[in-house]
Amino acid sequence: MTFAWALLEFIPRRKPKDSPRWSFLGLVLPLFERRTIPAGASIHRTVLERREKDGKWAPNVPEDRQIES
Repeated sequence: MTFAWALLEFIPRRKPKDSPRWSFLGLVLPLFERRTIPAGASIHRTVLERREKDGKWAPNVPEDRQIES
């Protein structure tokens, strides 16, 4: 993550419906929170290749998924 991208994590955004985070006036601070990937989502094949290469990368990828090329 670049320094500029890390700064954006401190800008408030609207709270997603499925987020368990506390909000103030419907806004939350992302603060490096991982995104939820729903079961059955389409995942690009390079995500899985990178995950296998690194071994610890992308723990939020569901087992029930569709792979795109």
